[in-house]
Amino acid sequence: AGGIFAWLSALLLGGFAVAMLWPAESRLALQRFFVPWSAPAWPRRDQLEFVNLPSIAASGSELQLEIVDRNEPLPNDVAVRMRLAGETLPRESAIAAKIIDNLAIANLPPLEQAIEVRAVGGDDTRMPWQRIDVVSPPKLEQYQFSIEPPTYSGRPAAELIGTRVQVLSGSKVLFTGQLDQPVRLAVIKRLNDLNATGDDQPQAEESLSVVLPSSPATRVTVGTAEGEPIELTTTVAWRLEVETKDGLQIELPQRWTVDVVDDAPPTAVLLPPSLQALTDSGQILVTGTASDDLGLETVSVVAAVDGSSDEAVSLLLWSGSEEVRQDVSVKGDWDISAAFQQAGQSLVTGQVVTVWLEAKDQLGQVGRSQVERLEIQSSEKVIAALVERQNRLLEQLREMIMVQRRNQGMTARTEKQLRLSESIAQGDIDALNGVAQSQASLANQLSGQQDSLLEQVQELQDLLKLNRLGQAGLAGQLGELQRELEGVAVEDMPQAVAAASSAHEAAAELLEDQSSAVSETVGRLAESSQAQSSVLEKIQRLADGLNRSGGIQQLQQELSSLARKQELLRNETEALQLEQLRGARPD
Repeated sequence: AGGIFAWLSALLLGGFAVAMLWPAESRLALQRFFVPWSAPAWPRRDQLEFVNLPSIAASGSELQLEIVDRNEPLPNDVAVRMRLAGETLPRESAIAAKIIDNLAIANLPPLEQAIEVRAVGGDDTRMPWQRIDVVSPPKLEQYQFSIEPPTYSGRPAAELIGTRVQVLSGSKVLFTGQLDQPVRLAVIKRLNDLNATGDDQPQAEESLSVVLPSSPATRVTVGTAEGEPIELTTTVAWRLEVETKDGLQIELPQRWTVDVVDDAPPTAVLLPPSLQALTDSGQILVTGTASDDLGLETVSVVAAVDGSSDEAVSLLLWSGSEEVRQDVSVKGDWDISAAFQQAGQSLVTGQVVTVWLEAKDQLGQVGRSQVERLEIQSSEKVIAALVERQNRLLEQLREMIMVQRRNQGMTARTEKQLRLSESIAQGDIDALNGVAQSQASLANQLSGQQDSLLEQVQELQDLLKLNRLGQAGLAGQLGELQRELEGVAVEDMPQAVAAASSAHEAAAELLEDQSSAVSETVGRLAESSQAQSSVLEKIQRLADGLNRSGGIQQLQQELSSLARKQELLRNETEALQLEQLRGARPD
């Protein structure tokens, strides 16, 4: 009896210990023993549960569900079973979860309506279904940026629509938007912005705030905490995170960016001078442009002597005191030698003067053009450079003569052939069309285009005047050349162009209708040939004159050079004789 009592005591103590360690399991065991017909389920080894399962989700969102096992570790076959809520015969689908340490992660497809989910895995297959309702997220249907540029810019206030805008540094910006449904909370989620090269921009120091006029509300503003425009000096980017009346917290997809840029300095371009030389008393022709994104204040030309510590000299070319302009063209003569003299400096042969344009904007920023260099040379060298330019004109005239002679010869041959055969072919028409086009091109080379012969002659005359060489013999020759070229350009060349075109038209009509009067076409061809001969004769005479004057000028330069050498030799001889006399004098 004592052994049985000891055995029962041990059994009771063991049962009590088991009940203390596993109370839920002990109760279940007793219930199944004494009430077997109720048949409650035995406890599972795996006990899966969701981590922070949402009860509501936005339409179109892709939820990521997390599952843990209260009795670690997780089984390897964890999955989420999903079905549409409210269906009479719901169809289930399984989504396998990815195991990461002691966490299972399952990604749901985009949701369009309410669903029910439960996790299964291991021996846990009886988790109750849990519902997730799906609602439409708020949308920003209307939005705009109100921009107030800084005072220095002179720009008016503006309203811009878009997700990314660009403003000047110091602008005041207010963003307003209208949601399609009320929200009870909205917050700013700041983002790092990227510039055009993909580099990280610094975050703005300004404190952006989102303001709702009431709660719930459909209108949101982004600016200061008081809902006023905020002054920005660096780029900012953000998204809005809102909470609906249903408690749904969602980040709206739109990304809003305000790119803040500094005012760029103005730009200036100085056209290179046609001659890189200047006499010590000369002037220069300044031509250039300047521009600024906001507005120019002044445009000046500046010059300095290379290697000199003296201050640069300048001349104001344009001022915006009465009118603010973004683009300015400047052109004018500058007596640069007088400017240096007024500054207590003088130009000497052999020096190099650098010249550039300076443009200043309304903010005081200065932009400089490229630098052009001019060498101070003697009058003889400047004239020699201009003579070289004149010789290049002679080469152009000779090329024109060759083309004009070819045109005249083609027209004369076509006239002669038509007189003899009284018929014309398509090849003749094409040749006459080429003559007409070539004649028009010659007219443009003479006077109708940039860098035409007449323009170059005028430029040479201007350079002589700027260098105070208007009395040189070259000036007279250029003046006579200009008058003769103008005569050809105004009278002879237009007649030749019109006659060539008329001859081509008459020949084309004759080809289409061979019954047309051949004599009329022959007459027009004769007129064209005669007009071209007149042009050829005059430009040949001009070329001969230039050729003679060029030879004379070269001879004059050679004689002048010889005279300078003779003068130098004479001075050296006199100095040597004087030294010898001093050496022969007794002490």
